[in-house]
Amino acid sequence: MAWPNIRDFSNAVLNASFDDRQLATGQVVLKPKQRTPAVWPGSFASVYKITADDGQHFAVRCFTREVRDHQSRYDRLSQYLRTADPPGFVEFDYQTKGIRVGADWYPIVKMDWVNGQRLDEYIDDNAGNRGAMQRIAAQWRETATDLQTRDIAHNDLQHGNVMVLPDGAIKLVDYDGSFLPQFQGNASPELGHSNYQHPERTSRDYDAHIDNFPALVIHLSLLAVAADPALWARYNNGENLIFTKNDFAQPKSSRLFQILKSNGDVTISNLAALLESYCARPVAETPTLESALQSNGATPRKAPTSATTYRQLIQERQAASEHSENQPHQEPPQNITGKIDRNDIFEFCRTLDGQMLSTRGGTSFVLEYSAPYGFIIRQEGNDKTLGKSDLNDFLDRFEEIQSWNGRDYRKIEGTATFCLAILLKYSTSHLVNILKNGVDLATMQAKLLTAQEQAKLDKAEANKQLQAEQAARHKAEADRDEANKQLQAEQAARHKAEADRDEANKQLRVEQAARLRAEQSARRQAEADRAETNKQLQTERGARLKAEADKAAADKKLQETQAKLQAVRDGSENKSGSRFGWFKRRQ
Repeated sequence: MAWPNIRDFSNAVLNASFDDRQLATGQVVLKPKQRTPAVWPGSFASVYKITADDGQHFAVRCFTREVRDHQSRYDRLSQYLRTADPPGFVEFDYQTKGIRVGADWYPIVKMDWVNGQRLDEYIDDNAGNRGAMQRIAAQWRETATDLQTRDIAHNDLQHGNVMVLPDGAIKLVDYDGSFLPQFQGNASPELGHSNYQHPERTSRDYDAHIDNFPALVIHLSLLAVAADPALWARYNNGENLIFTKNDFAQPKSSRLFQILKSNGDVTISNLAALLESYCARPVAETPTLESALQSNGATPRKAPTSATTYRQLIQERQAASEHSENQPHQEPPQNITGKIDRNDIFEFCRTLDGQMLSTRGGTSFVLEYSAPYGFIIRQEGNDKTLGKSDLNDFLDRFEEIQSWNGRDYRKIEGTATFCLAILLKYSTSHLVNILKNGVDLATMQAKLLTAQEQAKLDKAEANKQLQAEQAARHKAEADRDEANKQLQAEQAARHKAEADRDEANKQLRVEQAARLRAEQSARRQAEADRAETNKQLQTERGARLKAEADKAAADKKLQETQAKLQAVRDGSENKSGSRFGWFKRRQ
């Protein structure tokens, strides 16, 4: 069967032809002053923004061409992300039966909408702000390095796939070609944006190292624009940052490479020279961004320690407590208890030393252990300390919360929000209930069940209210649609009347033109006939005058002839008279 095009998907999105309930009852974002969906096209898919009934925003990717291994790739990627949880990626849901176009279903990817700017848009707004450009360069280093230490690759790092959040954090989007260790040996499904990729890259280059070259290109571009904002206005063409594929294909003759290598900032000049050399070497020899920076004398990035999940921590505590109860003759290990207190949270925070985390509000921070008092929450220009007294404050605030749905999280404020972010980073929301100070696991589990039952009741009531609101909204939409339908019918009738009037006016103009042409033709014919008659009259008059002249000439000639004849006659008589007299005299 023929694969749908963008227009087909746009119509299906407008009609909410989704199998997913949140999407089917949500509202698609439309183009300004139009009734067509706003769409963000890409190489593999078109993206639409859907706002669910509860206010959540989702990005829906509709694939514009068939890729047979998409489901397998996305299933593996989803499974990997749930385990590794790289901070630069966004959770998603691949749905085989996603959207119906006509009678057929097609796959989609549903993911949280990333509310931020594309990297090129961010630079366009901040090119003249040296501090902002340096901070985003540092943030890019963290994101790229974190990605490169996990043996995975995005496979198309470029300005359109790098989003900068309002707090300066970076998120990556578009995972169609991402590399995982399970894909080792496969051909790359795409080659990435040519203005960011190694000039010799082919589909055979598909490994964890494939992001090394574009990561360096982006980092060097950010540093260069921070040092010289004029480079942005001069070299950005809307499809790059400052480099193009021609710079990589012929680096020796590239004017941009020459400018960067002569930059007064040693880091920029050295990185430009390194990048130039990598263009002439095999793709796989391009080092990671962190290796390139450290070879250039940069301060090594603090490598995060491996984190034990909070679930594992709780399980260990519970197992140790049970072991102590079953073997009372043995001394329990030090600091092992079935209860969770501030010391447990403190130890868990230590396992996250050096990692970048995010609060539910989207604020990103790096947690650093500062012995012996606590931790430092590193933010841009606003560092905070997190000590054991703050952990106690968090537990007190947590104790006040009776149920744990999305609304209740908002009650955690101040420094305690960072504690919550730390725990939720590696745990599910219901698990944090056991943090209530002084309550053992068994009691907490019983309370949890009660809370879950209450949550079910709350959810049922909320669903009932939601359904009533949806029914009211659907009725209002039906009324609006009926009013629109009636308006459209009236508009159609008016348009038809106007069309009929225009057609009658057109016919009248045609008839008037035909009549005018006929009158003009008759007038021209009459004038031609009159001219012909005048000509004929003139000819006849000339003939008559000529005839009269000829007659006059003939009459004159006749008279002359008669006169001559008379003269002859008269002469003959005179002569005869003379002879007769002579004869008489002779007699």
